[in-house]
Amino acid sequence: MGYYDEINVNTCIPISGGGISYKVSCSANGLKYTLDRYNNVDCSGSSDKSYSDIAVNSCIDPMDNIPGSVGFLKVNCYESDPYAVSQANADDDDVVAAGEYFLTVFSTPDCSDAASPITVNNGDCTTYNAAFSLTPPANSAWKAFKGYASTNGTVMSFKIYGDTACKSDSLIIEGAPGACIQAGNAGYKIVARPAIEKVDKAVCFAGTETVFLESGAVVQMEDVQLGDRIQVASVSDESLSFAEVISLPHGKNSQSASFIEIEATNGATIKVTPYHLVMSGTCGANDMELNLAQNIIIGDCMDTIDGPVMVTSATEAHGRGIYTVVTSHLDGVIVVNGFKASSFAISHAIANSYYHIHRALHAYMPGFDGVRSTIASVASQIASIY
Repeated sequence: MGYYDEINVNTCIPISGGGISYKVSCSANGLKYTLDRYNNVDCSGSSDKSYSDIAVNSCIDPMDNIPGSVGFLKVNCYESDPYAVSQANADDDDVVAAGEYFLTVFSTPDCSDAASPITVNNGDCTTYNAAFSLTPPANSAWKAFKGYASTNGTVMSFKIYGDTACKSDSLIIEGAPGACIQAGNAGYKIVARPAIEKVDKAVCFAGTETVFLESGAVVQMEDVQLGDRIQVASVSDESLSFAEVISLPHGKNSQSASFIEIEATNGATIKVTPYHLVMSGTCGANDMELNLAQNIIIGDCMDTIDGPVMVTSATEAHGRGIYTVVTSHLDGVIVVNGFKASSFAISHAIANSYYHIHRALHAYMPGFDGVRSTIASVASQIASIY
């Protein structure tokens, strides 16, 4: 049997030299198909055999009852319209909006649990494995997805596919930007990020933020050097000490970035990217832990070298230059502008654990720069993500 790339449903497919033909129809949701086999080449009359309700991407032998004949095929069902918006919004889907979208997937249908968003280009086919390091079962109808922002910015659409090439769509969800959209036992939020506002996917501090050196000097983040000893904090006993800077994941740069600028009752401020982790909690509750900067709200408390202080404002700002530092201290918590914060973003545990390799080499093989530089290079890539 030949390979057919794209064929309309209910179209007769003749098998050259085989004396038979097929027709395929798809279920309304695109998850299953029916294949009818005919003992002629023009699909006339009644079908000889029907293979009904077969899951898309399943391998079948449509000649299983013909002696001496073997042939296998897989069928995907998908719409010809490449856009994920419904026909009710046909005026919105004539052109895919440029730029990116933020996708947050929640494990609860009401979007009530904590989850970190990912940033994806509009219209990109993205596998769940690439986005979330998940490997769906072979028969799963959820293997990849595409998201779209309508050109007028009022509709966010999300299409889930049963294959990694985004051809067999299995579910379409849509709603207003930022709304919680329920799909099965999960919830989704999609927020448009137009191209005009596109900035680097930065996860660090602004270069103007300061650290305190053991020498007593205060230096801006962009001026920190390898070997400097800066103030750090212990997670277990909240003690303060100084540790050597062993890695600077970002060199001098002018990368565009969005920041959250947080101000506290003591007048101190910190400017950090939305997904960076800062030590915060409920005032008076003794529950300080690392949280995403974008989740800090007025009335929360931030942990500082002088104890918790209440947040009085948290506003979005734009700027250029992103920096962070990694020290030899195992906890990976540094002091910036007097605030306690992680050296990393999104997942402190993953990034900090990886840097333990670099810390060990630094401690036991201080002169072995070849290995250290290799580890530092890889670790820096980790830090640029987390």
